[in-house]
Amino acid sequence: MKGIEVAVLALILVALVALEHIYILVLEMFLWTTPRGMKAFGLSREQAESTKVMAANQGLYNGFLAAGLIWALVHPDPAFAFQLKLFFLGCVVVAGLYGGATASRKIYVIQALPAALAMIAVIVAR
Repeated sequence: MKGIEVAVLALILVALVALEHIYILVLEMFLWTTPRGMKAFGLSREQAESTKVMAANQGLYNGFLAAGLIWALVHPDPAFAFQLKLFFLGCVVVAGLYGGATASRKIYVIQALPAALAMIAVIVAR
């Protein structure tokens, strides 16, 4: 791939990770106790109701990750934007590894892997 193609791929992957975390925010903050939210997280009605405050808190943190990635995408200084991308993607990878180890192994694939691939693309594009 040529340099510009890798750079565009990196931007797309970072944007997709940000969009994924906005979606997770919506699921955790607003849809946790709905059929869609309960299905996404494999919860019973009782589990969803008893954990909805905790889930909203998790959703807020996912929103912060998305905001950081969006900030990285729009920052005018390429060197600082690169650092922001690496930092926030690294946070997502760590969160995904922890979630995969403690909550559900599918989090490795859903959260950690896309962020790791985006991070690799960002590094290669530099």
